[in-house]
Amino acid sequence: MPPRVSICVPNLNTRPFLPERFDSITAQTFQDWELLVYDSHSTDGAWEYIKEVAAREPRMRAWQGPREGTPGSWTPCILEARGEYVYVATSDDTMPPDCLEKLVRALDANPDCQLAHCPLRPIDEHGETDDCRHDWWWQHSEFALSSGALIQVPHVRRAPFDGLLYLLGGSVYVSITQLLVRRSLFDAIGCFQGTWGSVGDFNWSMRAGLVANTVHVPDTWGGWRVHATQATAGVTFESAAHARTVDAMIDDALTAVAPRLSPRARAELMELAHEAGPPPADA
Repeated sequence: MPPRVSICVPNLNTRPFLPERFDSITAQTFQDWELLVYDSHSTDGAWEYIKEVAAREPRMRAWQGPREGTPGSWTPCILEARGEYVYVATSDDTMPPDCLEKLVRALDANPDCQLAHCPLRPIDEHGETDDCRHDWWWQHSEFALSSGALIQVPHVRRAPFDGLLYLLGGSVYVSITQLLVRRSLFDAIGCFQGTWGSVGDFNWSMRAGLVANTVHVPDTWGGWRVHATQATAGVTFESAAHARTVDAMIDDALTAVAPRLSPRARAELMELAHEAGPPPADA
């Protein structure tokens, strides 16, 4: 019988963080899961450590494959997932023991939702809470600004609400660690692409927000580790080049989900996207 949840761990050279990552998985109060680990030929000893963990965890399967970048390297795991729900546990991040239990419960209770979302806890390389980014998420992030007082209580966000917010150019779902995804949503809108580099999860999240309802679960969290070697460390978010990338991701997302929208909604979304205008020219 397939497990309820497929936990996907894509990895490249994050050996220092792997013990905490795997401990956060095996400590989950929800235990009906399989663990799929895709290593992109690490050179820091991570693969050797992964094999050690796999030898003592019968629910774990690990293999190596080409380096497809972030978030492209998330897809090989997802394609192998057998669970009803998928959780992408990025290898340098963490979560509390109740995370999967509460997200699964929320999706079970809301069969019309394809995503369960929880608050973000930014942490540094030592696992300590990053107070500045933590306060930003709770007060100034796109999710916080669009939720108001609802950020503190369970609620359902109906499509295409979150998808429309992506037209502003900011991410509503900041980290994939905040999301539990119905496996069927990947069948409907596709998986993650490596086309746009390390910020490419913006494209998938916009596609999801346009067609999928999301239930917010305020009493757990997904960890997001901020450190010098993370995939997005070299991104200049205020640059003209990044603005052009965001514009391209928005156009692609709108085109990708267009068949799932009514003609009126499709036309209105395209109009809104064009009204947003082109990204600024290089200085």
